[in-house]
Amino acid sequence: MNEKEIAKWVVRYTNIERKKYKLRRLTGHKALIRASIKYSRLLSRIRKLGHHFDGDPLSRASREGFPSTYIGENCALVYAERNEHPKAVAKKIVNLWMKSPGHRSNILNCRYNKIGVGISARWSKKRRMYEVYAVQMFGYQPSLKSTIAPSILSIIVGYIRGTVSILALIAIIAIIYLIVTTIRAYSHI
Repeated sequence: MNEKEIAKWVVRYTNIERKKYKLRRLTGHKALIRASIKYSRLLSRIRKLGHHFDGDPLSRASREGFPSTYIGENCALVYAERNEHPKAVAKKIVNLWMKSPGHRSNILNCRYNKIGVGISARWSKKRRMYEVYAVQMFGYQPSLKSTIAPSILSIIVGYIRGTVSILALIAIIAIIYLIVTTIRAYSHI
């Protein structure tokens, strides 16, 4: 059972559902991915579903370094045949969530812009199938534009009012420029 491939398809199917409602595409975030993988492994090990076996979704995301407190989580257990394609398993998981009002509202929440999916599969001798535990975490991470633009605006307003000197204005704009170019450079790596 290819857990990474299933996770990749869960993200794709989630974004397909969001596209139907003209919602922005979710992009992966390493902290949410790590938190989801660890929690799916825990659920698989204890063979239970729930959101509070090692804290709550927010504490899991925070432990892994996610920079926001706006978090959501979906958990699921589905069964898969030994040779079932990862794409089919992922479709089964997302369909299950879309039929549940609470899970569906997480998938279609317009504020979320980040996602992490963890899959943990274990063979069940009793059922003669794989038990596939899925954890999907959502988060909101403010964009650079939404955090820097208000800062620039307040600096300009301060300059106009006379509370910020021209040298301070130039220095602050230069620092912001350096931050933006550094972030752009690292985002292309």
